[in-house]
Amino acid sequence: MVQILMMMIICVMLIMMMMLSMILISVVMIVMMIITMIVMLLTSSFFSSIAYFDTEKGTTKITYRPNTRVTLDETECKAVPPAKRVY
Repeated sequence: MVQILMMMIICVMLIMMMMLSMILISVVMIVMMIITMIVMLLTSSFFSSIAYFDTEKGTTKITYRPNTRVTLDETECKAVPPAKRVY
């Protein structure tokens, strides 16, 4: 009887440990996703990637440049200022 009770206690403890570890892993994953989204939003709205290819050397250089906030021809199309998306 005591052995069965001990086995049940051990099983319950193992199940609780597994549930706690799954909760911890979920929280860590959610935090990582939030950090990734914040970094993507910050970098994508201010910078664009640009690549330079040197045909003589055969090398490629990837850098970042600021986004342009105005159109190329103001007479054809007026620049649209950034606005908050509200749904």
